[in-house]
Amino acid sequence: MRIAIVGKGGSGKSSISWLFACHAARSGLPTLAIDADYNMDLAHNLGIEPSSPFLKGAEKDIYHHFGIDLSQNAFDILALHKKESFTFDDTFMNTYAKKVSDNLQLMVLGDHDEETMYSGRCSHAYAKSIKFYLPYLHLRSDEMVIIDSVAGTDMLNYGLYLGVDAIICVVEQTKNSIAVMESTKRIADAYGIPFFVVLNKCVDITNVNMSVDPIGAFLFDPAFATYEYENVMEKNKSMCDAVLSHIQKHIPHTSTIHRLEEWKRKHDLGVQS
Repeated sequence: MRIAIVGKGGSGKSSISWLFACHAARSGLPTLAIDADYNMDLAHNLGIEPSSPFLKGAEKDIYHHFGIDLSQNAFDILALHKKESFTFDDTFMNTYAKKVSDNLQLMVLGDHDEETMYSGRCSHAYAKSIKFYLPYLHLRSDEMVIIDSVAGTDMLNYGLYLGVDAIICVVEQTKNSIAVMESTKRIADAYGIPFFVVLNKCVDITNVNMSVDPIGAFLFDPAFATYEYENVMEKNKSMCDAVLSHIQKHIPHTSTIHRLEEWKRKHDLGVQS
């Protein structure tokens, strides 16, 4: 499964991403964590000092993989390739993924540098490699991808996660966090991406008023201060199993490339998705 973790800033996206990635890997699932946030919190949570090569510079390798020229539009890929073609053990993975532990690898989008500051390209352009990597990434049934996202709805609206199998929105029990969740859900629904909610930093899970029933609730956990998986509450570890099992049962197990095609079709028609 390819799962993007989204939500309001401060809701605990990076902590939940870290927990899911570690838990899946410790459960024996080959797992790829993708840090898609320029803050690179997930990398730091995993104890990795981010270093190049970063995904923000992978555009040339994405194009080369599909045999198109950098002068062409990335969506030309759709005309040439209709099947998933990246794998967990290919050259792209070996180039951009760093081993964290047994069963766990990490890719990092990268940080802001002189190129991103002065090139005139927006942040979306540097994340484009993720947009075209995820739909074409073929996974075995036991392989897992966890993506830690930028806060808010901007990258989701850009279509960065058209290629995921599901979106998990991390929600605190505050009005602002719930409002971001509602906005996120509208975008996910428009793109046809399965959408789920988990509560985080919970004290009382009986008083939650929102349009989506959460599929899980994570208790406030001191282990998130040190990011030592061994010290995570057993209830939170068990909740990971419950959430992943629920999503596995409630998502279509089909290619997501069609979402890119639909995005391109509406873009060509001048329709805002």
